[in-house]
Amino acid sequence: MGESLRLLGAAAAGIKPDSPHIAQLKVVASDGSVQSINSAFRQLRQKVRENPRDWLSWHRLSNVNVSINRPRAALTCARQAYALNPLLLEIIYNAAARLQEAGQAQEALDLLNSALQRIDEWTSQLILVEQECIDFAELYNDLRQETGRTYLPALHPGFITGHAHLAPRKVGRNDPCPCGSGKKYKKCCMP
Repeated sequence: MGESLRLLGAAAAGIKPDSPHIAQLKVVASDGSVQSINSAFRQLRQKVRENPRDWLSWHRLSNVNVSINRPRAALTCARQAYALNPLLLEIIYNAAARLQEAGQAQEALDLLNSALQRIDEWTSQLILVEQECIDFAELYNDLRQETGRTYLPALHPGFITGHAHLAPRKVGRNDPCPCGSGKKYKKCCMP
């Protein structure tokens, strides 16, 4: 399985199968450590098996599946992450993007419209939220065009970034760790 993942990841990155660059495909884990796509894939699959309600691992597994060119698996993981945490900006965007890639533009636009109804409840774990807001607005506007629903008002990134609560909140020592481990921040990833 590991070798085929490595080759799939290389193909998705446009690297020839016999290239020495294949061994360099890496993923940065939530704790800042760098690991191979193979080990990240195995670790995330194990995490979701052990805790099927771990939305962060589902989200990360979706991203790894995208990087190794497994769009159906990426969509499945994105749907699961969205079902568990439908108010996180990154997960909303990821689920809609995977739907669009799967040729389900109408469902993707419906998902975004539904999410926009609850924009005041959104959160984000990103440090640079502005770029995700720009990407979200671009995806929304692309989907409006793609589905022929141009009667819907265009979305400006400023509408999303104007929601101050999207700024990543400071994690307290005794709060759950944002890496999704379930441990307290001070016992897990706190520097």
